Amino acid sequence: MRGIFAAVSLSAVATLLAAPVAAQDAVGGDDAATRDTEAGEGTEIFVTARKRSESVQKVPISISVTTGEEIAESGVRGLEELSQTLPGVNISKGGASDQLFIRGIGSGFNGGFEQAVGTYVDGIYLGRSRNTRAAFLDVARLEVLKGPQTTFFGNSSIGGALSITSQDPGYDFGGNASAVYIPRFGETDFNAAVDLPVTDRLRFRVAGRKFDSQGFYEETVSGALDIGTADDWAIRVTGIFEASEDFEIKVKYATGGARANGGFAADVFVCPLPANFALAPNGQAGRPCAVNLASYPVGDPRRFDNQLDFRSQTSGDEPTRSDFESLNATITLGLGSVTLTSVTGWSKSNFSESQDLDQSVDLLFQTNQIDNFEAFSQELRLAGNIGDTIDWIAGGYFQDEDIFFQGGVSPLFIPAVRNQRTPTTSIGNFTWDISDHKTYSAFSSFVANVSDSFRINAGLRYTKVDKRITNENFWATFPSVFGSLGNIGDLTRTGFTFPGFATVNTPVSAEISDDAWLPSFGLELDIGEDGLLYASYTRGFKAGGFPFSERFVFNDNPATPQLGDSNLASFGFGPERVNAYEAGFKGTWLDGALKTNLTLFWSDYTGVQQSVLDPGTFIFTVQNAAASRSRGIEMELGYTVVDGLTFSADVTLMDAEFRDFVGQCSETQLQTRTCPNTGGVNGAQNLTGNETTFAPSYAGNLRAAYETEIGEWKLNFDTSLFFTDGYFIQSDFDPFSFVEDFTLWNARIAIAPPPIGDLDWELAILGRNLGGTTYSTFCNDLTSSPGSHRCSLAPPRSIGAQVSFKW
Repeated sequence: MRGIFAAVSLSAVATLLAAPVAAQDAVGGDDAATRDTEAGEGTEIFVTARKRSESVQKVPISISVTTGEEIAESGVRGLEELSQTLPGVNISKGGASDQLFIRGIGSGFNGGFEQAVGTYVDGIYLGRSRNTRAAFLDVARLEVLKGPQTTFFGNSSIGGALSITSQDPGYDFGGNASAVYIPRFGETDFNAAVDLPVTDRLRFRVAGRKFDSQGFYEETVSGALDIGTADDWAIRVTGIFEASEDFEIKVKYATGGARANGGFAADVFVCPLPANFALAPNGQAGRPCAVNLASYPVGDPRRFDNQLDFRSQTSGDEPTRSDFESLNATITLGLGSVTLTSVTGWSKSNFSESQDLDQSVDLLFQTNQIDNFEAFSQELRLAGNIGDTIDWIAGGYFQDEDIFFQGGVSPLFIPAVRNQRTPTTSIGNFTWDISDHKTYSAFSSFVANVSDSFRINAGLRYTKVDKRITNENFWATFPSVFGSLGNIGDLTRTGFTFPGFATVNTPVSAEISDDAWLPSFGLELDIGEDGLLYASYTRGFKAGGFPFSERFVFNDNPATPQLGDSNLASFGFGPERVNAYEAGFKGTWLDGALKTNLTLFWSDYTGVQQSVLDPGTFIFTVQNAAASRSRGIEMELGYTVVDGLTFSADVTLMDAEFRDFVGQCSETQLQTRTCPNTGGVNGAQNLTGNETTFAPSYAGNLRAAYETEIGEWKLNFDTSLFFTDGYFIQSDFDPFSFVEDFTLWNARIAIAPPPIGDLDWELAILGRNLGGTTYSTFCNDLTSSPGSHRCSLAPPRSIGAQVSFKW
């Protein structure tokens, strides 16, 4: 694998030194995603990364683009699976939220985090990472913008941005439909869309998707439960009214839902024997793992097997439910030499989830979460030019978010705190957070054409973020029950109390306000007519905030739980900032047949928001505890050898590490009494110099595609090989959370018979993970069983069939 990686790297560097041959014009409208080049065999792709339509090869930003056609043909389920073809990009499902990382930069899975990688659908910001699961419908293109994108996107996008553009209605009646069936998972995926023109000025498009899966986990206890199932649906209606050549109104409404069992499907990976781990204060270790191992002999399907093998011993259903709605309107008005654009967005989502925390046959520990979110945003911008010298954009932005988060754990919540305190008698917890976020921004940008080949670009954004939160935390207590798994009954919450038990309420309210001036500056130099050399600096900012249900600590008397402090520094966290530098070259050669891109990046982050140890309480909260650096090289090559035969390579070399980070010890260190207690702080370790999470030192994707015609029949073959170095997926660097280096092999074979009238159709065989690679996408400690771990796995090998129609 290292030999392949070295060969690809040398090949990419060598092609950058080649001489240019021919030019490619950067033209096209906002509707155009791709266009065949006039002289060559390649395809020109247009993006809107800078709020204007530009050829991707002319944008001075490191950007990866996946077209809607590529997404439809590959049959990928969503962004998580698509990220497995994008080096340096990782998207994975977590418990409290999803995790999005670019270049080793992202945010943790606490529900109170705003993601460092922002997600935008048709220009509208999705404030909750879970909403990315619903965005994959009728996509025209996906732009992955790497590095801080604060000038044009703002909204905390200091690690990068995922910009998804959905299809617009066509001027003629037509449509498309597809179906995918994967027998191994009992999985079906139906997609359809139709263009409905009413007049020359008014047209609509209706698109829908229905996805079902029986999952790929085996429930070994009863064999009757389906783990990791999915039942998703989504509909989008788009309307465009062109009142005149200078006035257009575009409205998009989307709605959908998802139902799952085992939404966070996991496999117990580490279930230590009591003899291997130190005893907890109550004299018992690793439970309920210890109980499980003592109760069931080897070979019993109810016994934990300490292997990542898609087998689960969960004791009950883990239902997950989510619903979403969104509405956005884009109005474009030409005012002579100036264009006014208004983008209005509204979105709403409701999410609920139940998790079996102990993952064992006995239902001992269960958590329930509700996350309701509603947001409104308004952007107004003006764009124009001053002669042929300066192109400019200026505008303002407002966003209002309301979040309600509710969580609860019962019945035996909170065992001895990190084995450092006497056992608590708390047996249940219920908490809720009501949070309101308001964002105010003003921004401007210009590009000055100093000469025909040299340009200077600059931007400035001012952002102010105000956040308010109210929390109430409820504890149910019962003396002397911890340490015994006796039959204490179901402590189901009624209202805000646990009937029959003492309840303690600790209400807290707080506010935070952060603001920043965010400049950017860049130089662009055309090399001939088909190359671009650029360099840039960007200042980024992500506002502080409040974690959900993590900040509360308590003393040795559980009847009187209390905060460590009542001030902001105790349970709020401040802003995160970045200074980012980037230089690159983009070139197109051989009449468009050859593309070579090279990017060098260096980003220094301060105030990195991490879950860290509160040394006064031995509880881990979210604080600004770290500085980190991400630097590396990205190389991209695409070559059309002959008509129909294309090779591509995309490789990232990365060095992302913490420069200053004293963080929590891993669960393994705590249980084995090997935590170094750095600086005299019990339970902490110095992680300075360690790589950040989801930051492999190298990753790449190799692809080959061939298309030919046999008479009136078309044959298409496409295969790709994704490879990556190992990386950690937990910030405490527990050795059990390390993912070893692996490769993924995908392939597709398709045949298109002759059209039937105006109907084009195609049959295809899809192969995913054909090498049968098993690897984790998310891991965490098994809260109820100190020293134990559970992991969620990527889908195993599968082969499916696809049929597509277009008319």
